[in-house]
Amino acid sequence: MNLARTPSLLFRQVCMLAWVGGLFAARHPLPALCAFALLLAGDWPRARVPARFVLLCLCYAAGWGVALAALPETPPTPAWVTGKAQRVTGIVDDVDGLPDGRLRIMLRDVHPVFPEGGASPVVTAGDEGDGSEAEGLPVDVAEGEDRADSRPARPTVAENAAGLGEGAGQPETARAGSHLPPEAPAMGGDTGRGVQPAPLAPPAPPLPGRLVWTWEHPVALPLTGQTVTATLAVKPVRGFANPGGQDSAAYWQRRDAHFRAWARDDMPRAEVTGAPSGPAALRAWLRERLVDTLGGPQGITRGGGVLLAILFGDRFHLDSAMLDLFARTDLLHSLALSGQHLAVAGLFAGAAVLLVGRFTPGVFLRLPRRKLLFVLSLPPAAAYLWLGNAPPSLVRAALMLLFWTVLALADRPGVLLDGLLWAVGCILLFDPDAVYDLGLQLSALAVASIALSLPFAAWLHGGGHHGDFRPGTAPPLAGVTGSTGTLSTGTLSTGTEGISDAGGPDTATLRDGVWQRVRRALMLMALTTLAVQVALLPVQLMGFGRASPWFALNLLWLPFADLVVLPLGALGLVCEAADLTRPLAGPLLMVAALPCEGLMWLLEWMEGAGLLAVPAMLRPHWTAALGYGALVVAFASLPGRLFHFPARGRASHHAPHGATPAGTLLAGARAAAPCLPPLARRLLPFALALLLAGPVLRLYAATDGTVRVSVLDVGQGQAIAIDLPGDRRLLVDGGGFNSPRFDAGRDLVAPALTANRSPRLDMVLNTHPDTDHLRGLIHILDRFAVDAFATNGDAPRGLNARDLSRVLARTGMEATPMYAGEVLPLGDGLALRVLHPPQKHRGSSNNKALVLRLERDGRGLAVLCGDAEAPALRDILRSGAPLKAEVLVLPHHGSASSLLPAFYDAVAPRLAIASCGVDNRYGFPAAAVRAALAERGVTLRTTGEAGCIMLGWDDGGRGPLTLDTSRDRGAADTSAFGE
Repeated sequence: MNLARTPSLLFRQVCMLAWVGGLFAARHPLPALCAFALLLAGDWPRARVPARFVLLCLCYAAGWGVALAALPETPPTPAWVTGKAQRVTGIVDDVDGLPDGRLRIMLRDVHPVFPEGGASPVVTAGDEGDGSEAEGLPVDVAEGEDRADSRPARPTVAENAAGLGEGAGQPETARAGSHLPPEAPAMGGDTGRGVQPAPLAPPAPPLPGRLVWTWEHPVALPLTGQTVTATLAVKPVRGFANPGGQDSAAYWQRRDAHFRAWARDDMPRAEVTGAPSGPAALRAWLRERLVDTLGGPQGITRGGGVLLAILFGDRFHLDSAMLDLFARTDLLHSLALSGQHLAVAGLFAGAAVLLVGRFTPGVFLRLPRRKLLFVLSLPPAAAYLWLGNAPPSLVRAALMLLFWTVLALADRPGVLLDGLLWAVGCILLFDPDAVYDLGLQLSALAVASIALSLPFAAWLHGGGHHGDFRPGTAPPLAGVTGSTGTLSTGTLSTGTEGISDAGGPDTATLRDGVWQRVRRALMLMALTTLAVQVALLPVQLMGFGRASPWFALNLLWLPFADLVVLPLGALGLVCEAADLTRPLAGPLLMVAALPCEGLMWLLEWMEGAGLLAVPAMLRPHWTAALGYGALVVAFASLPGRLFHFPARGRASHHAPHGATPAGTLLAGARAAAPCLPPLARRLLPFALALLLAGPVLRLYAATDGTVRVSVLDVGQGQAIAIDLPGDRRLLVDGGGFNSPRFDAGRDLVAPALTANRSPRLDMVLNTHPDTDHLRGLIHILDRFAVDAFATNGDAPRGLNARDLSRVLARTGMEATPMYAGEVLPLGDGLALRVLHPPQKHRGSSNNKALVLRLERDGRGLAVLCGDAEAPALRDILRSGAPLKAEVLVLPHHGSASSLLPAFYDAVAPRLAIASCGVDNRYGFPAAAVRAALAERGVTLRTTGEAGCIMLGWDDGGRGPLTLDTSRDRGAADTSAFGE
């Protein structure tokens, strides 16, 4: 048997994959069914046996049933959750450090605090607690965030004790922010506004599930197990719903977090009481000592902040701009606690094996060195799991390591793939909904891609001909984590080269020069990095909308991270734990931080040179991911059958002496093309068909003649996409928030526009330069191919003006003003008529907004009003312009200031749409607007409730109006297979 080929899965493993496909079918039945068909095609020699075929179908059905039963349901909202700030209390379940000096605190058993009168005190609507969050924004982002480039000090455990007065163990009087004068009120703002008790019959039920609270610039550090009482505006978690986008609510549902809150500084008047859990207190104490060594909370350098993120997963001392640089160079994974960090366990285990081989080599007679390497890696891996507070990514890696160890001790072949499947199966058995976790998908695909690349790595190693190597048997410590190593008879070495299984010197290895070993290690790292990037490409495009061309920087950074930063940082942590060894911690940590500082300097230089601009990319249809995966598996089956890799130093009998590897590959491909391996022959037709599905759907959408208007779900803002026959597209506004971290254009509009579509627009129009209409357009203008940009002639101000000017200067685009009376021909009788403003119009920013009418041969399809208010609407009525249309996008999100019944009568719409956030603090659409529309029999839909609202007129705009919404058809999701 040719062992260099892709290893066949055992039938039980195929059954497990069928079960996983069934799990996926609960939310995505069609993609899951296609994946199941591919699985049957790949294993058809066994699957065609009736009994086995039935068994596979039963496994698929069982997974489907389990997933349906495990789907989380949205719990009812307790009556006391009003969206207004009130005093609540809960127990800390978890705490994470977020960039820009923020904490994410997970609270359980959250319920309101009652005064003696039995009512829950609620801050008045004008208080600082009300409206602190923007409607629809992710739980870690708030609209009113400060853009100042400040790095607040993270509070310490000592502040929780000494700074709070009586200490963390005194439950009644401990108070966050006790640096305030004693007379500072427990509720309300510094302005002295009062507290109004809202009647509520006790006892109030606690929140179902958990509350995720983002605290910006915190003044205290709550720890796991402590009780926190704070003034918070509690709201349900609700994400955005756009085609091709991600719904963050589903992510938080999987974490049993159904409610959110945001606060900053001492706004919540938090009181931290009770003693934290022992492990949490120890981790916090160790982290504080490390921060002090690195310069203290205020003096920690950028390199120190990166080191802290690498060691603890704590990004509190980083900022969003730094993380964006890591993301655009595909290095962000190195800051997440994952399998890479278990490389430290492998290095320590390798050093221990070397010591055993030198002083007690007889141990290898009972336990060979490779098995001992696995066993000795478990204790440090468990210690790191505890140190990192067991995040899901690190738990996944630790589980894989555990199963790899068990399989290695049992002398099982195929350790890499088998251990991966056991670990994934174990995770999904206890948490079936984790199948939709993008992190788990990426981890599993990365390990699988490494296993499939091992035959090519064996050839690069050159240690023997293709039949000497068994794919899938590599220990994980180097291959999975990205640490350097070499291939040796099917294993990835982790620093024990030169020691035979009996403990004596391996003469052949010792004779090998250092340069040869380094060269092979670099080649191996390059191959595995390339394999992972190739395998993850469609998932990255679907999940993140970009694929960095700078992934090769991993070859520069990962050796430093794995061999310098992590080991020295871990040793520094060990030294920090004892006062006797603490003087050694400083030099170790400073040296560990140097590569981090150097990396930041390099990334900033590349950004300044304009090298990190990543254009928007087409997000492929889910069929492309399946077809691509089938193509990768088919290609991985070729080694040994098609290429016949020759051994280094010996001539292959398939190629003339002296032929280059490239020539050998080409000659082998030409000779063996007619006789592809059976697996490749079975999968290639399916792969090609699935890869063609996306382009066929794009071609159909471009030629079916339908006019589509999509009012996107962008929270409290507006963004409207217009799709015309002939693959022409316009975008009116792009939404926007004041947040420096959440960009509506990047995170909401671009994913919707690039869902199986190229990032190209014929025209972008900005109705007026308010942030909630303009801010999101800046990213679109910067990253998309845009032919023209039109405005109302009003200039933006402040940060919007600066950023827009920079983008227009870089792209060479000019902003063209448009005024009432102009008509933009769109072809085939379609046109966009400008109704407002007239040239030289004077008025407020809202009343100078563009008002547009989309029409077909004079028939009004839709009127788009921007933020026009009643004075502007009266001007339009006086102009005598044609207004009648089937759809009215309400002016100013449906505000009372834009209510003009005469305008509604002139437009006479069948449908009115308000682009606004759900349960927004402005009360849009206003009650008077709702009443006026209801009186006229006009249907009202809002983006906050319905998600993206999609309108259509077939036959080039001649057909009847059709309506669809994202939430009605469940278009939003969080998995890689977005529909």
